[in-house]
Amino acid sequence: MKLLLLSLGLTLICAHTEGTHDAVTSNFDPSKYSGEWYSILLASDQKEKIEENGSMRVFVEYIHALKNSSLGFKFHIIINGVCAAIEFVCDKTEEDGVYSVEYDGHNIFKVLETDYDNYIIIYLINKNNGNTFQLLEG
Repeated sequence: MKLLLLSLGLTLICAHTEGTHDAVTSNFDPSKYSGEWYSILLASDQKEKIEENGSMRVFVEYIHALKNSSLGFKFHIIINGVCAAIEFVCDKTEEDGVYSVEYDGHNIFKVLETDYDNYIIIYLINKNNGNTFQLLEG
């Protein structure tokens, strides 16, 4: 429930921009959201995962649509008190707009909403050793 409320809050904040708001919520074109991004919000139903030193406290720097329909991501994470860059290639699944990657377990994610220029909201489900949690990043 908290994740839903936080998602609603983020959507309302993003909607409060001047001018035309052209949010895309389906049929995304990954080539249009390829580029630099700066995470401003992390939310999870397991708070310890995104707190300081949490394994999923990762911040997007770059998304790149690859020719094979996969997505390349560059993140920043704190490892032993030092900021480090990590990169992943996330594979497209059979479900349209859904990707998977192995990191701290098995992750399935999709873009929930974007306007291609100002914001992107990513929803992730992580499964690791029989445990599941959700993460929202924007």
